[in-house]
Amino acid sequence: MEAHTFTRIVAFVIDLIILSFVLSLLTFWIPLSKEYTEAVDNENTIMENYRKGKITSEEFFNQYFENSYVKDKEKIVISIVSLILSMGYFGTFAYYNDGQTLGKKLLKIKVVDLDNKKPSHLSLITRALIINGVLVSFLSCIVIMIITKYDYYYTIGLLQVIQTVIMIASLIMIAFKNDKKGIHDILAKTKVVEA
Repeated sequence: MEAHTFTRIVAFVIDLIILSFVLSLLTFWIPLSKEYTEAVDNENTIMENYRKGKITSEEFFNQYFENSYVKDKEKIVISIVSLILSMGYFGTFAYYNDGQTLGKKLLKIKVVDLDNKKPSHLSLITRALIINGVLVSFLSCIVIMIITKYDYYYTIGLLQVIQTVIMIASLIMIAFKNDKKGIHDILAKTKVVEA
């Protein structure tokens, strides 16, 4: 029997909390560059200047986006660690645990293929790429390394809109379709069922 929408959402939130905690432990040891630290401090100054009316909206956005570009570029190592962790957790860990992440185990649901068998590793990787934003994050890491900061803003904005649309569409599909399959389930040829 297909897993209930609410159960799937709660399992996903639990998985995100677990991933965030593990990522924090892993990246705590990665030293932050001077440029990153300065960008964080500068971000607070930019917001304070805007709040006090010292800069216009246009100046705020220009300064804020330029500062964000520096932050994103300087934390590329953390972004790569996050990508590897997400793929490993939602793809490989789930594969070796009968289609279950820790959140799915706790809520007694699992991912299966269309024949109710253990999904392939590729299917679980495909699901992670689509629904967990891993593909968009991967593309963002590539984009920040090869294009100018002005093109970066537009490209990242477009990628984030695409990811948001996929997430919302999948959530609506899971909530209202009879088969409870989101875009990631359709493309990966999987479904989530009670364990």
